[in-house]
Amino acid sequence: VVCISVTLCHPFGIGSAVTAAIQSGASIVLPAVGGIQGCGVPSKRAEATLEVLENEKCTLLFADTHTLKALPTPSDIGKIHLKGGICKTGSG
Repeated sequence: VVCISVTLCHPFGIGSAVTAAIQSGASIVLPAVGGIQGCGVPSKRAEATLEVLENEKCTLLFADTHTLKALPTPSDIGKIHLKGGICKTGSG
């Protein structure tokens, strides 16, 4: 199960994340970020991402550096099932 926490309007979100998930046959989960315009506030996107990671048992995360920095430290996170992830760098 792949969590894509990058806006699909960005080439990384639609080009890399969605394409990789579809080609591998993985399920795609998008955090509920309704009302967030563009990349939005990293803390709000991180909150929605963490909820998806825990509830949907995601094993792969596509995110940007701002969202990753806003996530709690691993010791503060409940039970998540991540095995890996891909980070978009070079923004802002």
